[in-house]
Amino acid sequence: MARDLGVYRREDVIEVPPDSWRVREGAVDLCDRPLGNEYAVGEFWSRPAIELDLPLFAEVYGPGFDHGIRWSGPQLQAVGAEVDKLEVYWATAGLPPETMAYLRERAGFVREAVAVAEACGGWVIII
Repeated sequence: MARDLGVYRREDVIEVPPDSWRVREGAVDLCDRPLGNEYAVGEFWSRPAIELDLPLFAEVYGPGFDHGIRWSGPQLQAVGAEVDKLEVYWATAGLPPETMAYLRERAGFVREAVAVAEACGGWVIII
């Protein structure tokens, strides 16, 4: 199963008590980019994030894989900082050039989603 990045306006993400959320029916995805398949998300995003104590990306594979993850407000700056740290980690991990190119492309997609969400005051969602 693949994970995708999306961006939605604040009003398009609805709280579902007691502890969940969903995207409003008919909401327009302002940015739609791939993050990776199950293996890539676990191996290159969540596992290193756990090792590096990066809480936002650490949750993407675990609870977020079945239920989705959403970030907004101050979390968006933290996402950018976590991506920076992950890129340093990948660069020192001895990964093949094609894997590095793939990961850098995906990191660019994350940054793009964050910029769109910041501009509209919305949410970055990984589902």
